[in-house]
Amino acid sequence: MDKYNIISKIAAADMADPRARIMTGAIEEFAKMSLEGARTRRIAAKAGVNSAAISYYFGGKSGLYKAVIDQTSAYFDDAVKPYYDEGNDIIKRRDSKGALSLAKRFLVGCIKKFSEVSVVSDLSLILLREADSPSRYFKRAYESLYSYPVEFLSKLLQTASKGKLEHDISLVYAQALWGHVRTYSSKTKAVMKLHRWSRFGKKEIGILEEALGKVLEKTLG
Repeated sequence: MDKYNIISKIAAADMADPRARIMTGAIEEFAKMSLEGARTRRIAAKAGVNSAAISYYFGGKSGLYKAVIDQTSAYFDDAVKPYYDEGNDIIKRRDSKGALSLAKRFLVGCIKKFSEVSVVSDLSLILLREADSPSRYFKRAYESLYSYPVEFLSKLLQTASKGKLEHDISLVYAQALWGHVRTYSSKTKAVMKLHRWSRFGKKEIGILEEALGKVLEKTLG
């Protein structure tokens, strides 16, 4: 991933770069409004910049929306590449134990990575709108944030089951498990209230790791 990836700056709370502030404001705006309904003046006000800065850095509202999709996808692609590389080798060797272990690490690792991004709940809303009413930028987000990880998980589950799980069944399981990533990485007030968590740190990640491990074992049991 480009070291200047803007989502990584937001995750690191590095707001010195005006592009990070603009994108943070844009994500909040696009989460509430459609691309057509979003207003650059509101985004600029949230970012503390002149509206002209949006055109300067992103070429306008559509360019900014495209940047949100592309930068989010690139941030995630970089995070999951080591899992994909390891998984391809495990699947090729038909290593059932390795596949089960990697599936758990992949799920927990994705939750950790996305939960670092303060605006992840707003990003989730944007992606849900894209899924329901796709724009011309949908394909990029769909592949990076949905189809590739779900298909990857499905292959790991098939490998872990030693081929006992049929493709369609493993896809259903994989989609259900991927839903946990979206749910817990967003850290919504509803999730935190349900668990009575006041924070989302090492202890809470440990609980998820243990629970997801048990879910995987029962799924394959």
